[in-house]
Amino acid sequence: MEFWDGWDNFLKVIASDHNLTVEQKAVFLVRFARQNIDKKNQDVADEVIGGEPAKALRAYDKRMKDIFGKLAESFPEVKSEDKGKVKRVQAYLEKAYLEQQQNKDTEAGSAIASHDWTKICRDMLESQKLNIRRQATEVVSKAFYVELGLVERKHQPRRSGDFSVSPEQGSGFFQLHEEEITQTYEHHEFLEQVIKQGQSKKSQGKRIAIIGEPGAGKTTLLEAIAFSPKTPGFPIWVSLGSLRDKSLENYVRENWLRDALKTSDVTQQQKALEELFKSGEVLLLLDGVDEMPASSPVEALAKLREELTGWVADARTVVTCRQNVWDASVNALPGFDTYRTLDFSYGESNKPDQVRQFICEWFSQTDKPELGERLREKLDEDRHQRVRDLVKNPLRLSLMCQSWYFCQGDLPKTKAALYEQFTRAFYDWKQEQFSTTLTKRKELNTALGLLAREAIDKEKSRLGIRESFAIDVLGEDLFKLATDKLHWLNFVYKDAETDEKVYAFFHPTFQEYFAACAIDDWDYFLNHNNDNPNPFLQYKNKDCVYRIFDQQWKEVILLWIGIEKDEEFRKHKDNFIKALVNFMDGCKNLYWYRTCFLAAAGTAEFRNCKLADLILLIFYWGFEKWEDPNFDPIAEAAREIILEIDHPRAINQLIYYRDNSQNRYISEEATYILEKMGIRNQPLHSISELPPLTEEQKDQLKEYESIIEQALNERSRTIESMLGRIQAEPGATINFLVQLMDKNTNNEIIAEAFKKVLQDKHLRLIVKKIKEYVDIKLEETEYFDYLYDVIWHCTQKMTYPEFYKAWHGERCSVQGVEN
Repeated sequence: MEFWDGWDNFLKVIASDHNLTVEQKAVFLVRFARQNIDKKNQDVADEVIGGEPAKALRAYDKRMKDIFGKLAESFPEVKSEDKGKVKRVQAYLEKAYLEQQQNKDTEAGSAIASHDWTKICRDMLESQKLNIRRQATEVVSKAFYVELGLVERKHQPRRSGDFSVSPEQGSGFFQLHEEEITQTYEHHEFLEQVIKQGQSKKSQGKRIAIIGEPGAGKTTLLEAIAFSPKTPGFPIWVSLGSLRDKSLENYVRENWLRDALKTSDVTQQQKALEELFKSGEVLLLLDGVDEMPASSPVEALAKLREELTGWVADARTVVTCRQNVWDASVNALPGFDTYRTLDFSYGESNKPDQVRQFICEWFSQTDKPELGERLREKLDEDRHQRVRDLVKNPLRLSLMCQSWYFCQGDLPKTKAALYEQFTRAFYDWKQEQFSTTLTKRKELNTALGLLAREAIDKEKSRLGIRESFAIDVLGEDLFKLATDKLHWLNFVYKDAETDEKVYAFFHPTFQEYFAACAIDDWDYFLNHNNDNPNPFLQYKNKDCVYRIFDQQWKEVILLWIGIEKDEEFRKHKDNFIKALVNFMDGCKNLYWYRTCFLAAAGTAEFRNCKLADLILLIFYWGFEKWEDPNFDPIAEAAREIILEIDHPRAINQLIYYRDNSQNRYISEEATYILEKMGIRNQPLHSISELPPLTEEQKDQLKEYESIIEQALNERSRTIESMLGRIQAEPGATINFLVQLMDKNTNNEIIAEAFKKVLQDKHLRLIVKKIKEYVDIKLEETEYFDYLYDVIWHCTQKMTYPEFYKAWHGERCSVQGVEN
């Protein structure tokens, strides 16, 4: 071990002891790094702060002045106003480091003489502490621990090809089936029952495996075990990635023992160490099976299985491993009890809010503690459902906190910018473990984008990507880089039919982001001819494309709109928004409303869009155009889209409606939407301020509830009677219902009956029959609202080409009924 190898850690300790802020610490560590002794101040300023050189240098000088002020507590000579402070401080730091190293040598001598293994192991842990966890952010808060689930599994996980979850609950894709988690543990319960008391089914606490996805808190938990007063015995920590070509046995008795005793000759102490292991009192903490030098996960586990033999096997052992590596082998490590890290809790009624606790603790370590609660409130807003799921993972939550801190209390302006930050931070987090050049990152990102796009478009389960499919797109080398090294892709399960491995992105929302980055031209989403809007014709020598109407592409489209490149790309996005607004569907504008809604949602990701006035049109549809906006499906859909429009103009319009509208319904709806968006400038009366109900009012309320319940039951039975007839005689019954609507006062019930018919063949027939009956003159019928509700429902369930064919009367067969 080189004499100066501990210098960087020494500087970190000095920074921590003198309470340097995040910005001060960044300058301090670079300025006094051994390799930067002769660097000019301007060079350090450019490296750490960046931007315009003069401004960077002024900021550097300010931070250095503050640093000198804090260091003066330990080094009084720094107070001198003479020039050359950096050189003087460097000399003082080197002197302190030299004295520290000499003291360690003295302590090592006495430890060797007394064979005080407790002190040796604890001192070694302390010296390793700074390097145990690769911090995702500069701010290091106290550890928060996820729950653990005891896993009972007799084979690798298998799922059918149609298994899927939505990206909004994307972390659920990695969750085990409920029956596989037989018991859950809070952090303190795990330390007490499993580690201290040895209460585990297979090994009585002697063989423990902690598995989980990247950034899920495995190493943090292992660190807690190492330093907990509940942990018995002599803890020895080994980061398995550092074994390289050595066996575990040789690494412990050579490398670990040499570093622990701080001497190069450990021959005489090796036998004593072996005897210590044989006593059964050593707690061997093995971190990161997935980081072992091996060609595959199966090989890594097999290698570790071979290593845990001889006197090493006499130790109690706790090992951490990525879940996909552990699952890659049917018999990962025989005899081990397996515990899986579970997600942070987020607002569950029966659990503490771990996400809020983590955020508040993280920000309490900064100079802006008030930002923590504001971040939690922002995450609570309806439009951030995907992000809420994303941050249940401790690593991703740390990255979110850092992003929020440096953006001065606001999320990045677009989702694309947020995921771009996450992507850079993910590579930085992995840099120490597996270094990548900017060129290699760019190459891999491009390949991952192509894989993400093609998987959404072609795979049966768009979040689950077959191994063969991934290798075909990425190639063998990039596939191994993405899975074994960087873990952008993680093994999830084996297909129940083919037994092929299925992978998923680090989080499903990253798949959507990478896919968006891989799309150059908006005609990938839409290729349509307004002059002849027949979706079955070719346009510009290409097949017509309507991914804009496919729900699984919506988030990809919004991310694409939010990507920032250059002025040419900005014009490209403007043209796409314009194409959406000018879309002519040839079906009485039914699909035009949907393209306008998508364009309006896109303005939240593209705030300087030339068609931002579209927002006012959405408000007109949502609040003012229709006679009964509470019923009309277009108005309802428009108000749902307003929730997604995080745009100053939309918020101002809502506030105007709330405070100035003479229509009580509009005012209440505006208030509701603002609250869902997390905007509560003027508090509403709480329930506690309202007068209590009288007994008479309570009795009347019960009577109303009874009447409503009876009516709903009757309505349900009526709809089920109609559905039975539709299933038996679709052509005749649908035609009858359309005509019945013209003569019956129960049109709402009939509309609901139509909407309950979910099979595509019935939907096409409904569209055709309604179109024939009203002859495109829906507005002139007395039951326009109800028929329009049915037609709008069909547009949500049918593709644009399917609807177009039905609307224009092209022949199709429905259960033998020609029409």
